Amino acid sequence: MDPHSSTDPAAKTAAAAQGADPAAKIAAAAQASSSSGKKTLVLGASENSSRYSFLAANRLLLHGHPVVLIGARPGHVLDQPILTNHPALEGIHTVTLYLNPLHQAEYEDYIVGLKPARVIFNPGTENPDFMDRLEAAGVEVLEACTLVMLGADLF
Repeated sequence: MDPHSSTDPAAKTAAAAQGADPAAKIAAAAQASSSSGKKTLVLGASENSSRYSFLAANRLLLHGHPVVLIGARPGHVLDQPILTNHPALEGIHTVTLYLNPLHQAEYEDYIVGLKPARVIFNPGTENPDFMDRLEAAGVEVLEACTLVMLGADLF
């Protein structure tokens, strides 16, 4: 069957992205995965392509996980907007932190209020007091690297 003749929009998008540049492939994966994968909040997002939060957002999309990006400054990572402040969000499965503990305080109540299934404390973001608070709220806490988890298919 010709994938271009499919009535499934995700199949058409994926077929169109075959052989395309990496950004088109990521955009296709994001569109195809809008109803699958673990919806992940990347907290500490940045447009700077050398930042781990930027790399994580890209890899999450490639692995079929929808992302929401929150950072200090507005911008975009591919077609995904970087939001600021504390936007109302629903259905967040995972929060992956790219903020050092000093900058986490303003987000602690917000994150707990999102009721995620888990929070990943990437290297350099470990915060024992906040980790204890999350565990007390029934949230799984991981001291891990999102990029390594994705690479090992453990996300």
